Amino acid sequence: MTLPTHTITYKKNTYQKGVALVMVLIILAMISIISVQLITERNIQARKTNNIILADNAWHFARGAEILAKVVIIESLKNEKTVNLSQPWAMEGIQFPIDGGSIKAELKDLRSCFNLNGILSSEKTSSNETPQAEQANQPLAGELVFIELLESLELPDVQPKALAATLRDWIDEDQQPSGFEGREDYEYSGYTLPYRTADTQLGSRTELATISGYSPEVIELLLPYVCVIPNEATLILNVNTISVEQPELLSSFYDKLDNAQATSILNSRPSGGFEESDFNTQLPADAILHKGAFIDFTSSYFAVSINVELDRARVNLKSLLHYQGSTNGQEQANKVQVIARLGLDD
Repeated sequence: MTLPTHTITYKKNTYQKGVALVMVLIILAMISIISVQLITERNIQARKTNNIILADNAWHFARGAEILAKVVIIESLKNEKTVNLSQPWAMEGIQFPIDGGSIKAELKDLRSCFNLNGILSSEKTSSNETPQAEQANQPLAGELVFIELLESLELPDVQPKALAATLRDWIDEDQQPSGFEGREDYEYSGYTLPYRTADTQLGSRTELATISGYSPEVIELLLPYVCVIPNEATLILNVNTISVEQPELLSSFYDKLDNAQATSILNSRPSGGFEESDFNTQLPADAILHKGAFIDFTSSYFAVSINVELDRARVNLKSLLHYQGSTNGQEQANKVQVIARLGLDD
């Protein structure tokens, strides 16, 4: 008996069509993935370009505000005898709307705070007969004023003499410590990340963080009272622009002038500011101005703090300005020069 036979026939064309279909699907998937990546990359690049344009525009707005600040200073002070808080430059919280954002600007008199570079005021408090080796350990006039300011502020866990000494040693050009509390290169070279003292004047307040004894807490409490005028070591205070809430600045410049007396003087300040004769009558009879420190009623150094918000862009700029013009009745060409551009916290 013969069994029936069955023959199975494979259709080659059908198999090949299936493989081709799978390949086409894979290619389409790859094209889709690549297309998505290209579109995403293009969007990222477009956003980056837009951010660059926004940041550039915001920077130009900030520079424009800086120029406007120069004009405001010139127009406010020309032919004025004093620099005081009733003048247009002293307006607080000035804000200008711009398309897509705003500009905020504020001017501050840099003679209304303690200039940290003034700690090197050259007149020592010791007599000329003191041996030179001992004079090196005597506090400078500016150092003494700074010590009194720190004592008036009553900062917690702070030794005023030590802070003054380490600041002096950071700025002065020698390597001789200022007394027992002083710190020179030998101190900083022993740190895990060693460095050396600057041996030159401060460029900004942020340098305090590198000086021995100046913790973040101390700096935060000290910042409202101090400033830095680059390449300017003269210790001058404009009594017409000191905040009434900061009598410690005024009292630190005088021997036998306490904070209560300084507050009383500032509260009696006329809206147009003191003139020298009026101010002197307000002082207690026994108040003595420290040697090497100076009281003034005008100013030539200002800082303008500028904040620009433009869509997603943010620009913060602090410009230090030197006014050269007709103050105190002196006629000369009015101009304002930018001496430094810093961050807002500097």
